[in-house]
Amino acid sequence: MITAQANRIGCALNTCDKLHNGIRTEPSVSLFVCFYSPRTNLMASVPYRKDFPCSHCPAGTLCHRGL
Repeated sequence: MITAQANRIGCALNTCDKLHNGIRTEPSVSLFVCFYSPRTNLMASVPYRKDFPCSHCPAGTLCHRGL
């Protein structure tokens, strides 16, 4: 999950010939992982806030097409 404070992202895709999940072995598994910066405590944040577009943007930032 991403938050509004994130300003950098890095993602990677890796395919494993097989992956053992502790119970069985799965053939040909793809894993897609992303890291966002700055790190955020997702358990203490809300993923969505109902309000006007860009109403909570920090001072000095730009809002383009409501994002």
